[in-house]
Order: sequence, then C-alpha cells, then structure tokens
Amino acid sequence: MTDKIREYVSEKTSYYMPKYEKLTLSGKKVSWNWAAFWAPHYWMAYRKMYVEAVIYFIFWKVMSLLSDVMIVFMRQTGRIMPALFFMVIDIALMFVVPMFANYYYLSKMERFAVAEDTMTDGQINSQRIRYAGVNKIAVWIAIVLTLLWAFILW
Repeated sequence: MTDKIREYVSEKTSYYMPKYEKLTLSGKKVSWNWAAFWAPHYWMAYRKMYVEAVIYFIFWKVMSLLSDVMIVFMRQTGRIMPALFFMVIDIALMFVVPMFANYYYLSKMERFAVAEDTMTDGQINSQRIRYAGVNKIAVWIAIVLTLLWAFILW
C-alpha cells in the first residue's frame, strides 16, 4: 500500500511519506503544511486537486469580499460584529486548511491506491495520469486566473 501511495505522491515523498506513517499510526488528522498555508489553492492545483483548488479559491474570495464589505459597513454604522464575523472566518480559513492539508491529500492518495485493487491495468494507468504526481502548469494557470480576478475587481 505504501509503495502505491508513494507512486501517487511522486514528488516530495521524503516529506509526505513520514507524514502519512505518522498520521496513520497516531490516528490523528492534524499536522502542518507550509505550502498550504502560504499558497493554498496553488498547492492544491500543484497536487492535482483541481476541484478543491477552485472551491477554496471561490470561498476564500467571497469571504474576503464579504469581510471588506462588512468593514465598510462597520465604518459607516459603527457596528463591529458583522465585520468581525467575516474577518474571523477569513483568518480561521488561513489556519484550518494547512492544519488538515496533509491528512486530506494523503487520504485521497490512499483511496486511489486502494481503488487500484479492483481496476484493470488500463484503468490504473488512466487514474495515475489523472491524479498521481504534480502539475506545474496548473499552478501557472491558477496564478493567471488569480491575476485576472484581481484585474476584474479593480
């Protein structure tokens, strides 16, 4: 099983495989991933978690936008609670994602590895092309989309 997961992770196995073993043995779900802290949706895109990257990006941008709107509301009305609520969610998101990133990613790779037991060789190859390894081009696409988002809002 570990060898299959290593094949799915492919890059940075020296980081991820000890994390996998530690999380598996301890039964814990919390660890820390600095890449997921500094650039969460880029990290997700790099690790071929495209749907997660898009969902995170949209949720993060909506929460940030609502936080900004609430700050303006707070300045105009003097009411701090609505703005504080969205700011707390925005800040919490910054810490929740990297705390569970390794667990989520490695659990996903484990599910793919387990699924191979019921697949043909062609299906395994197809799944590995789609999910194993990393995608550096996806990071550049995410950067371009982030910049487009920023230009649209300006």
